Amino acid sequence: PPSGAGWRVDFDDGTLAGGTKPAYVIRRTGTAAPDRLQYHITDGILDLAGDFDKKGTDTGDYVGVRWPDIGAQSITDFPILEIRYACTKNASILIMPVYQFEDGSTKQPYVSYGGDGLDHWNVQTFRLAGDSSLPRKHTPRKLLSVVLWLMANKPGKVEARIDRLALRRFNPEEQTREDFWVSIMTDYVAPEPPVLRDFFPFGLYSDSHNTSSAHKTGQR
Repeated sequence: PPSGAGWRVDFDDGTLAGGTKPAYVIRRTGTAAPDRLQYHITDGILDLAGDFDKKGTDTGDYVGVRWPDIGAQSITDFPILEIRYACTKNASILIMPVYQFEDGSTKQPYVSYGGDGLDHWNVQTFRLAGDSSLPRKHTPRKLLSVVLWLMANKPGKVEARIDRLALRRFNPEEQTREDFWVSIMTDYVAPEPPVLRDFFPFGLYSDSHNTSSAHKTGQR
């Protein structure tokens, strides 16, 4: 099980723990199609299924669940988003976290996973910010919400079983790797590539907005 979880949904109490009711969404119209959806929670497992025709597969229909408010969790303290799941081979599971940056702005990246059948369990981890241990101006600081989509890569019935979603701390092995990375990066300053001392990609008299005053093109 995840160590030091800051947010966790394991369905053991038979609920979605603050998640929205699953819905099959026809993406091209934004409307729900409840006749194409099946879901239930049994023995701590969320079972999701959708009936995808060719048009729905091609245009990106999905079965979606959203956890809209997970309490503004710290990405510095809890940098790993983990999911344990199984799904049919014609399924894709998209996880879309919503980040918040230091200035209050937000961004929603995504990661996609596949599977080898409902009897084959997978544990996947998503590092939310690669520099969370040494945060800078553009490092996301908070995780506000999480969205899960079940999509089809082939028409037919698509199914997934979700055992848990968890935002957690590093485990011991991950922490060891992170400590080493921090030890070599804490005082690191990236040097200017030597090729740029004699090569002027922006011309002799143009000045790129990325050019430093130390570079020859920045001195003209």
